[in-house]
Amino acid sequence: MWHVLRINSISKLLIGACAALVLGGCAGPVEQWIVNARVHQGQVALARGNVRDALLSYKLALRVDPNDERARSGFVQTSADFAQDLYAKGDFDDALAAIADGQMDLALVSITSPRSPLVTVRELTREPMVFVCEATHPLARRKRMPLVDLAGQDLIHFPLGWGIRQRVDAGFAAVGVSPVNAFEVADYAIAAELIRHRLATAILPVSVADRFPDLRKIDVDPPLVWTLSIASAGPQFTDRAIDALIDTLTRHVEH
Repeated sequence: MWHVLRINSISKLLIGACAALVLGGCAGPVEQWIVNARVHQGQVALARGNVRDALLSYKLALRVDPNDERARSGFVQTSADFAQDLYAKGDFDDALAAIADGQMDLALVSITSPRSPLVTVRELTREPMVFVCEATHPLARRKRMPLVDLAGQDLIHFPLGWGIRQRVDAGFAAVGVSPVNAFEVADYAIAAELIRHRLATAILPVSVADRFPDLRKIDVDPPLVWTLSIASAGPQFTDRAIDALIDTLTRHVEH
């Protein structure tokens, strides 16, 4: 399945999934007081930029009343905000560790199999990675870009630990070449500016490259594939709200 999923689409899918959840439950006066308190805590934490505490507060509210719209929308929106950062970084080691020890409920990561029995991973989508350069770059006329031809080329790298960095490094290692690490950046927009000024080139997921239509995109050979998966706590830790959200999100992506 070649399905291009942009970061802003993640938010839309998660919010749509939230709207589609149908869970049982009815909150009485005491339960409603608890939900109100947890929702307020989530709102305060989010206003302070503390996404982890906001997620925890909304999660606790959902456990009391899975049908509370404020808790559901707050949980999904904060999850979407956090997912955007995780997807951009592909920083799945920290994400998987947080899920395994119960600090997080779910994360979008760039792996397809769990590294811990405490974590379950479901693949959502995959997309090709492409070589990106400025339109007048000497390599811009290529129909395909063999990775071996990038030996010695100035390439933009992303920080160690990012999923995109690991995937690109593995691709070059497989063909036995090492491009020049001209720049290391932690922002796609900065990378695009460097490419526009012909200071370097990059290999990016096609959905990221599509954000910069003025730049040239070329398929790489052998192909590199960027995979997006959703990681959650293993089956020994079940949560109705989280399971329903994951199932609905998966259906949204598949369709």
